[in-house]
Amino acid sequence: DNIGIVHINPSLEFNGFFRDALFLFIAKAILGKKVVVFWRGWSKEFELQVEEKYMWFMRKTYLKASSSIVLAKEFEQKLRQWGYAKPIYQETTVLDEFLIDGLTNEKITEKYAATGTQLLFLARLERNKGIFEILEVYQKLKTEYPELSLMVAGDGGAMAETKSVVAENKIADVTLLGFVRSKQKRQALLSSHVYLFPSWHGEGLPNSLLEAMGCGMPVLTTANAGIKDFFEHEKMGLILDDCSSEELLSKLQSLLADRNRQLKMALYGHEYAKELFAASKVVKRLEAIYCDVSKLQES
Repeated sequence: DNIGIVHINPSLEFNGFFRDALFLFIAKAILGKKVVVFWRGWSKEFELQVEEKYMWFMRKTYLKASSSIVLAKEFEQKLRQWGYAKPIYQETTVLDEFLIDGLTNEKITEKYAATGTQLLFLARLERNKGIFEILEVYQKLKTEYPELSLMVAGDGGAMAETKSVVAENKIADVTLLGFVRSKQKRQALLSSHVYLFPSWHGEGLPNSLLEAMGCGMPVLTTANAGIKDFFEHEKMGLILDDCSSEELLSKLQSLLADRNRQLKMALYGHEYAKELFAASKVVKRLEAIYCDVSKLQES
């Protein structure tokens, strides 16, 4: 009875959509609580299914939420198009401050002053995250930049195929870490120089991208979902025009050719992420949202 607001984190994909709607129904219709829905993921394919088959269900559940939080402006626009009239807030995922504890601009500068360049992919290993384009591009660049290395952190459905591609093509200096957390994750982020995220997956706002920025490295990514709402091309890294290996090769070559450019992007992204995405900053913004929702008068 002391609970005033229930917070639910669904994704707009089949399983999460129907599972979390049950919690919303119990909290709002049965217990009479205010409900905040924070959309953490958003599949464009499932969005079409909602419009074609499940809009009746959407109206009876999520469109009755007291307030919604989204990770991208385009998700807010879609909710409005579907008839949602309650407050919508745009928020971000978070940067775990443990990862950047003690990190200074001087330490970032020292990293880029040393020789060698480590590329990093840190995400679920799935084909639509761009891992095979990364391997293809890395293999091509390895002859031009013999000091180049690639660290792959994450697990997923494409892990076995990733191992096979690396082994069969004898791609040198590739480290497959598998799933990482805590100190191992921090080490992977702080030791790397360029973060690669050429994803065409239905993203919200990937934590790993914010973590890479916070840990001081430029990012090569697609303008996917919430990324395009804040990402500053040429300041935080480079936006890929498409997900092809040719586009990734072209952009990565231009970045590798200029160490000072890498450093400038790394320093800018670090300061930006620390100010906007740090967990303590996001928590304060969420508290303000809960305060607003607690004052709402609902029929």
